[in-house]
This record gives sequence, C-alpha cells and structure tokens, in this order.
Amino acid sequence: MISYPEFKIAVEVSRKWDGTEIAKELTKKIKDKNLQPKFILLFITIHYEREFKKILNGIKNEFSSAPLVGGTVAGFMTSEGCYTRGVTILTLDYPNMEISVGIGHNTKKNPEESSIEFSKMINSNFKSSAFSNNILFIFPSACIVPSLTGSGTKKFYKSKLTGSMVLKLLRTSLQVSQKGVGREEIILKKVSEQFPDFNIIGGSLIDDNKMEKNFQFYENEVFTNTIVGLAIKTDVDLSLDSQVAVEKTDKYFHAEIAKERYVIKKIDNKPATKTFFKYLNWPNTLRDERVYRMTFFYPILFEEKGEIFPEVIGGFIGENIACGFDFKSDNLCIGRSSREILINSIKNQLDNITKLRNPKFSFIIYCSALLETIGKDFFKVQDLIKERFKDTPFLLIATGGEDYCIPNIALKHSNETINMLAFY
Repeated sequence: MISYPEFKIAVEVSRKWDGTEIAKELTKKIKDKNLQPKFILLFITIHYEREFKKILNGIKNEFSSAPLVGGTVAGFMTSEGCYTRGVTILTLDYPNMEISVGIGHNTKKNPEESSIEFSKMINSNFKSSAFSNNILFIFPSACIVPSLTGSGTKKFYKSKLTGSMVLKLLRTSLQVSQKGVGREEIILKKVSEQFPDFNIIGGSLIDDNKMEKNFQFYENEVFTNTIVGLAIKTDVDLSLDSQVAVEKTDKYFHAEIAKERYVIKKIDNKPATKTFFKYLNWPNTLRDERVYRMTFFYPILFEEKGEIFPEVIGGFIGENIACGFDFKSDNLCIGRSSREILINSIKNQLDNITKLRNPKFSFIIYCSALLETIGKDFFKVQDLIKERFKDTPFLLIATGGEDYCIPNIALKHSNETINMLAFY
C-alpha cells in the first residue's frame, strides 16, 4: 500500500487593528493547526498601511524559515467570510515541495529588467528537482494614477486642455515618478519566457480601487513598484482555469489609438469620451467622478486569437479614454458585466475545477472591478464555492489585474476575469 505524506493548509483571517496583535493572532492560529509553514502568502487591505511593518515582523519572528511574499488587495474571501478590510494569510505544510521566492524592482520604469531580476532570483534558489508539477505565483504593482495637482487623483477631466496636460504627464510619469499603468502584460510575457514549463497565476496588487498607491511584501520589507512572487515545484497535481466575467454587446467600433496603446483618442473617427457616452446613452450630467465606477459594468474589449481581453476604463482624459494595458487591436467592443454573468462564470469555473475530483485547496484571483460590480452579492459567490468545495479551504483575493499562463496553451493579462488554481 502506498503511503502519501500529509498535506496541511491554513487560511487564516484577522480583523484586529494593531499590527502586533494581528501577527500574534495569525501565527497562533497556524500553530494551533500544528503546521510547519513551507511558505507564507500574506494579503492586507490598504487600511493597515501604518501597521504593515509590525505585521510582517511579527510573522517572520515566529516563522523565520518560511519565505514570505504578498501585498495589498482590494478585498478577499475565505470560508470564514468576505472582507474589504482585514488581513489574510495562507500557508502550506507538505514535504514534497520545493519553494523559491523573488522580487524585481522598478516595474513601471523598466518592466523587462524587473522581470529578469525577479526570474534570476527565483531560478537561483532552485536545485535540480524530481518534482514535475510547477506553479508560479506573481504579484506585480498595479496601476497608480498620477495626480496633476498633487492633492489626490481624478478619473474624469472635462477640459481638453487639462486632458492634454494629463496625457503629457502620463508619458513622463512612468519614468520619472513610476506612476501610471502597471505594465503587467509585459511582465507576464517576459516572466513566462523565463519559466516555459511553469503554470502561472497572478494578480496586480492594488489599494481600495482608488488606484492611488499599492504595496508589495517581500520577507519583512515593504515595497512599491515591484513584482514579488513565489514558485513551487511539487508532486501534487495542479489545475488552472480562467473565466471571463463579461459578455460582448452589439457596440463594436473602430478606435484611433494613441502612441501609448492604452489610450483611445477617437471612436469611429469621433472624440472618444463623447462617443462612448453616446453609445451607452449616458447623459452629460454624468461627466464627473461618479461615472468611474459605472464603467466597471462596461469594460472595453479586444480580441486576440479568438480570446476576449476586457479592459477596465482607468479614466476619461478630456476626449481621450485611458485604460490599463495595451490594446492589441484597433477594432474594439463595449462589453457588459453583471451579477448574473459573474455568477454564471463562477459556476462554469467550479464545474471545470471539480469535474474529476474535489481539490485539497483552491487559490482564486478575482478582479477588483467585479468586487464592486457584484456588491453585496459577493456572499453568493462565497456560498457557491463553499457548497461545491464542502470542507475544502480556499482563498480568493481581489486584485487590479489578472495573470494566467498554461505553457504552450494560454498566456493572458486581463481585467474582469476570474482565475482559479486547484491543488488535488
């Protein structure tokens, strides 16, 4: 009879406010489960910015040998509940597992160099391994919206003149202040080239959807504008699934794209902002900051190799529309998201993941725009997952962009998607 080693997992939550107390609570919960952590993934909402160091130091003092990475998220879900404020920790204890962590700096200024730095660190810690199942978690810094005045960010600029100034700011801020788009699609492509036999799942670390700041954790240090991540080689079976929580509408259009291919200048040869409002029958009275969250229901889509790539609108800049990553086509479509579409996407994903057997554990990357789209019905997502997984632990984090790679099959950075990793 074959004897398999025990697979232990802990997904714990703290809602206390003091960082020292949070670390004590989380480490005690892990110790009570008699785990020896192989690694730690730690995710915290932005409300705890002043407590980050105390939390990290407290956890590393107790589990000094377990490498730690993580960062800020817009929210998270476990079997305990759904939270837009709090701290969650994930750790595994399993002997047949080789672990390596890495960090790359200056992701917005030079995403290629950052990706290479990150990849070299990961590879340097790996030995020749007998384990053939490989998974790489990547967590880059999400978009940070630059402020024109220094007194907070805006998502809607009515004036053409001001819009022109903001576009110029976008062109320089990536290099000067490292504010602007996250450049995650470049990072994903470069990292996947360095790890051609690894499955990849990732999410862009963000604040509470204001896109003003975000932070990444590496061991007991706090960074921004970095990519952090963790690679695993193991004999545990793995499965990845990705679902788009968006449908196409009949509103197709041709776009004039700026030099920065994440900016739309014109829609069907007309000013982009004005025409977008017209296509959705939105009144001009909505031309202010309120419209930003409404756009979560109406991302802009492009298609590549038969696959849909939704992009959340980052802002209206005069008559230009800025999004989060490069459009690979000039032929675009306005998409539509809703609670019903999102619930159906989750159901499809759970069907795929549990088709043959139930997982030991699942890790889910969920777009932060969908978190706002579904609102209080987020608890329905939790009910669906708990019902299907029974007593299987899981962790869902809400991020500002989602990454997904299956070698030789799929490579995708997108918005408004749900990516799920299962350990069997």
